[in-house]
Amino acid sequence: MSWSTELREEASERELTLRSEAAAQMAVLATFDPRGYRDDQGRLALRALATPVHCAGAAQAATREQVRWMLREPERVSVLARIIREQGLAGLSQVRQAARTSDETPLQCALDAVVLGQRRPLETLTAAELSAALQVRRWLSNAAALAQRSSDLDLGPSAEEIQGRLARLDLIAPIDALLQHGCLGRDVELNRLRQWREDGPSFGAFDAFGVMLLHGIGGMGKSTLLARFIRDLYDATERGASLGWAYIDFDRLPFRDGSTAAVLDEVLRQVGTQFPELRRMIDGYTEQARHADQERGLESFDMWDLDKERTFRVGEVLKAIADRSPSPRIEPFVLVLDTFEELERKRDRFDRPLTYPLIETLRAMSSHVPHLRVVISGRSLPNPDLLAVRDEHVVLVDALPEEAAARLLEVFVGDRRPELLPLPRDLE
Repeated sequence: MSWSTELREEASERELTLRSEAAAQMAVLATFDPRGYRDDQGRLALRALATPVHCAGAAQAATREQVRWMLREPERVSVLARIIREQGLAGLSQVRQAARTSDETPLQCALDAVVLGQRRPLETLTAAELSAALQVRRWLSNAAALAQRSSDLDLGPSAEEIQGRLARLDLIAPIDALLQHGCLGRDVELNRLRQWREDGPSFGAFDAFGVMLLHGIGGMGKSTLLARFIRDLYDATERGASLGWAYIDFDRLPFRDGSTAAVLDEVLRQVGTQFPELRRMIDGYTEQARHADQERGLESFDMWDLDKERTFRVGEVLKAIADRSPSPRIEPFVLVLDTFEELERKRDRFDRPLTYPLIETLRAMSSHVPHLRVVISGRSLPNPDLLAVRDEHVVLVDALPEEAAARLLEVFVGDRRPELLPLPRDLE
């Protein structure tokens, strides 16, 4: 037998395998137990088209693992494309209903959502489920394109919509981490923040109306209080409200050097996540800022220089948020600056405080965006020469009242009681 004849026979055998019932079932199963394919057709498909993967078995104990198999992506797309070309999504549904029992993984649920029509709103999906949906979207969109059926198949939300939802969950994740034990005993402080945002004038002097100061020693729950405040804003946007916010923690690495430009760029990133329709505008501004930074060069860089162009661009984006609101009332944009004491400790190469350029930048921005509201939280109040804030806009986050402290202790300890250790003999 000649070499070319062997190649043709191998290609023919592979094509037959791709068209087999076993391959079709494997294509609609995210992962599967290879022991379910012990016949000749199944073993051939396993050997030629599939690969083993390690995953936690749905029916196994959480501490155990089992080997599962999955179809390699090129082969999966090829098989899916054949079924879609011949029968559309209805064909995939028929194959799925006849397939052997699958693992109940996020990837399988995402596949079933399209194939069996079991879709759920993106807003109800977890990050793991959204990641799985993105992978399934790639499989099916590639298969539909290969089958030349892209225009007449409903594959659900686009990749951009799924990625946008994932970005929103990533944005709120650090806030939810701060709230893992709830926010107890801070109703008074929380209501003051809410009233300041909701009832304060939409236009007014930055120092007089636009800033709220939170201060208190470490461990009093300032960040948790702010997280509750921000989560309420996020929940309102989930219900359709056009509210904008940004959260900067100066204890995080990107902002520890006190760069005002880094803060402004992060504000743009967070706004772009919340308002995808402004993404093109923001990307254009970000690219312009990057070119300007490169042209200016590091030697001439001075953190005290007010970046007027960058400030103007951020202001334009914040005004665009207000313009898109259907409400006649202009909703404030809230910028939260947490762990502000970290920035107050920083000095530039000329021993000048780095709080000044940031506050001056925000003050300048407020002249273009009067609805800007800034919450500054730290262990102590900022230098009064830097900000002249009204007394009613200063909140001391002090020790919890006794009842609230007891409830918080119950959250952490539950029914457990600490064991009493015996006193040292010299203290008995």
